[in-house]
Amino acid sequence: MVLNDFFTITDLHASEGKIRATLHINAAHPIFEGHFPGQPVVPGVTMMLMIRRLLETQLEDLQLQHADNVKFLVMINPEETTTVQADIMYSLNPEGRWKVTAKLFNEPTVYFKYAGTFLHKAV
Repeated sequence: MVLNDFFTITDLHASEGKIRATLHINAAHPIFEGHFPGQPVVPGVTMMLMIRRLLETQLEDLQLQHADNVKFLVMINPEETTTVQADIMYSLNPEGRWKVTAKLFNEPTVYFKYAGTFLHKAV
């Protein structure tokens, strides 16, 4: 399913190797009709795509190469939580891969943590 209007970036601060953003989740998005009816939850794969999309605001056209550590710590219910924060740290390693650590959170709750690598998509 194409995410289209699943989330919007309402605030974005980026500096070398860092991104901090505020994201608004569209609780009326059709993805929640199937995940799960009557008890909506932001899918884990969607959280990973949110991180990739934020990275692409700075790095463009990435694909996940490897997820070293992915933790889904607390479910995000879009009826209760429509805004989340994202923190991302990234650096280019000697092999030309982007080493990334990220989290989605609302203090003090951390919903999702990620560590892994991305590559630029082959043209």
